[in-house]
Amino acid sequence: MSKKERKRMCLNCRHRVIRGASDFCDKGGTDIEIDTVTGMIDEAPTINEWISVKERLPQDEQWVAALLYGLVGYNTILLQYNAILNEFITDDGIEYDIDDVAYWVGLPEPPEA
Repeated sequence: MSKKERKRMCLNCRHRVIRGASDFCDKGGTDIEIDTVTGMIDEAPTINEWISVKERLPQDEQWVAALLYGLVGYNTILLQYNAILNEFITDDGIEYDIDDVAYWVGLPEPPEA
């Protein structure tokens, strides 16, 4: 088995792909370089990792938990980022300027019904 073949895994079933020349594993899933997956995991923010708005902004229309600058410390609120207006908005339509928000963190996907 070559080094290239040993470093691939299936995105579907996560087993190691032996056939390095194929784009599909034996079970029909698409394979990918393990190093690529490892890099994606390393770059992805973890749950509860607060991100500075100076470092990066959420995706357009993404709901986030945000830390707003308060008189003493921070206030936490749920906001949706609007990339066109470059501001955050509450579900009640209250708008917050980028300068009002210190940090944000993405919300997990809701549970299946």
